[in-house]
Amino acid sequence: MNNLAKGFGRVHGLRLVWALVLLFAAAYAEASHFRFGHFTYQSRPDVSTSAADFTMTVAFRSSAFGHPQIGQTFRPGSYSYGDGRSDNLNYKVVARNLQEDWIVGRAIDSSGNEVIRHDYPGPSNNGNPWLAQFSSCCKIGAIRNAANAYWRVYTRVDLANGNSSPVSNLPPIVSCAKYDCRFLIPAVDPDRDKITWRMSTRSESAIPSIPAGMAVDRDTGVFTWTGANSFSNGLYSVQVTIEDRAEDDSVKSTTAIDFLIRLQDQGAN
Repeated sequence: MNNLAKGFGRVHGLRLVWALVLLFAAAYAEASHFRFGHFTYQSRPDVSTSAADFTMTVAFRSSAFGHPQIGQTFRPGSYSYGDGRSDNLNYKVVARNLQEDWIVGRAIDSSGNEVIRHDYPGPSNNGNPWLAQFSSCCKIGAIRNAANAYWRVYTRVDLANGNSSPVSNLPPIVSCAKYDCRFLIPAVDPDRDKITWRMSTRSESAIPSIPAGMAVDRDTGVFTWTGANSFSNGLYSVQVTIEDRAEDDSVKSTTAIDFLIRLQDQGAN
């Protein structure tokens, strides 16, 4: 009986180990398909001096979440507000492409609103912006410069004087001709502040290898990739930080946009 009991114990132990392995694999799989992220905020001084309304947009691999349809929801991970609090939100599908296996989702609150309100302890973090972020592992494996890499998308939130961040409507995937890769990264600022663009640093974006020749014009937002013809066709991970500035040219807030370039021989039709 002792040997029989030991045998049952080993079987149950193996089952427990495999259950934990499968659970980890499932959790990893759900987080391993990131394609795009853009997180912006609008101050709400009418509510309180420390209230912000966030709009959170992401794109992920559709098959990782069972191909949800327009209007259905998926849950890709937690958003950290930078004050010690975070939310693991549902994202409503607002666009999808079954052929290319991607979905675009926008975070919703418990009432289904596409605006997430967060009340910070104060307008700023002792004079510094709150550093909110969406980060985890991993990006899709087909990216040539960041296959299966971690992602990180920062938003620097400073609600002093009721400031709101810039907003962009750049699509998750931009097709670019390798012999003339250039396009505009559009952005507007709700407060009509001056806007500037820059490439996010490696420490900001977590992109392990930024291809040589990539640049964005500080004052126009025009992205160019000089020498792109020396790179292989395919998907490349890119992150640009958009900043609004005060009259003395100091940065008021920043919002990053993490997207993919599809490098190809010809431009998109």
